[in-house]
Amino acid sequence: MPRNELMDILFGAFERYPYWSFKGIVEHTKQPTSYLKDILGEICILNKRGPYTSMYQLKPEYKGRQAENAGSSSAAARGTTHAQASSSAGGLEDDEDMLSDDDEDEDMEMVQVE
Repeated sequence: MPRNELMDILFGAFERYPYWSFKGIVEHTKQPTSYLKDILGEICILNKRGPYTSMYQLKPEYKGRQAENAGSSSAAARGTTHAQASSSAGGLEDDEDMLSDDDEDEDMEMVQVE
């Protein structure tokens, strides 16, 4: 299997589940172990301790790309333009300002109660 196709399959697998055992990746991709180890060494971290010991996860730089690709494809699927997305984001900022004002009121009330 070409390298880029295998990487696409791996990124898709890590979208579904963030942690994979080597055995699971071998079964999922049906590729030779030495070939997989080379590619996994480039794009993944092998956890050596903790709850996910001996499991692979994507390196942070690839997690970001994965989210960007998913975000751009979902925006394209909805048909929203960049201008529409930024105008709706502006509305969210106003809501955040209102929330921060409420937090200030709560702080003041707590001071008055004491």
